[in-house]
Amino acid sequence: AVIQKLAMEFMVNPICIYVGFESIVGSNGENAVDDSLSANKRVAQTVEVIDDREREPRLRELLKKYTSGKRKNDRILVFALYKKEASRLEGTLSRWGFSCASIHGDKTQ
Repeated sequence: AVIQKLAMEFMVNPICIYVGFESIVGSNGENAVDDSLSANKRVAQTVEVIDDREREPRLRELLKKYTSGKRKNDRILVFALYKKEASRLEGTLSRWGFSCASIHGDKTQ
């Protein structure tokens, strides 16, 4: 709330875009948004803890699984801890034949 108040001092006619929040329709038909943190219900999130040397083979296995058949047009996010790692992963995934792009603070978004 403090950040929103500060932002309102500098912005003119801002547009709010909510991702992962649920829209709530009031009794009079008005729309309200519950802006409490929540995961988007249409996004599957999986966490696996594995050894460093097993990460790339497991990633390749998962990408093949989730980009075949009916899922071939699905989009997948892969998170990396460091900018350098994001760029390295982009190269690796491209070599594997996946269409991908890395985004981080040193790149034009």
